[in-house]
Amino acid sequence: RAYPYEQKGLPVLPDCNNYYSGTSGDYFWHQNADQVFVYIPVDDSIEKKDVHVKFEAKKVSLAIRGTEEISFPCAERIIPDGSFWLFEIDKEGKRFVQLDLEKRFRMINWKGLFCHSQPDTPPEVSQKRTEMLEKLFAANKGISKLNGVPSETMQEMMSNGDLTRMIADEVFTTPQVSTISNDGTESE
Repeated sequence: RAYPYEQKGLPVLPDCNNYYSGTSGDYFWHQNADQVFVYIPVDDSIEKKDVHVKFEAKKVSLAIRGTEEISFPCAERIIPDGSFWLFEIDKEGKRFVQLDLEKRFRMINWKGLFCHSQPDTPPEVSQKRTEMLEKLFAANKGISKLNGVPSETMQEMMSNGDLTRMIADEVFTTPQVSTISNDGTESE
């Protein structure tokens, strides 16, 4: 999953090669566990006052003077107050508006950005996964209040391999069982 635009001289998120990236026309994007960067080319004449961006929990709208409004649903929720935009220039001197989207649920590997839902993921599955994650994080905080132990951080929870595979849609339907014989060899 090598990020194809790494050589352009634009900011690249650390660890982005472990996550999906993509393009739509002239736009391109990549992500890591916490953020999604979107790059949209603009004319050199475009100034800050010519760009208007609206971040919503599951949608981003962008109006740039002289162009049609760009609006796209996000594959998962973002944190609007933690998302922002800025201008970037690549090695060739081409200007871009860079959108920095902060993921609401870290570690989820977005399979698409400029789409209505993630490919291969029915909307009801995405909704159930989002509801499950919200309940899981709420339960984590509630349990910590009951037992007096500090709640796990998002990073600590996501270090659980089973949870990470489940969120990434890699849950195995058949258990993988192996046995170790007396001589130490493993068999399935």
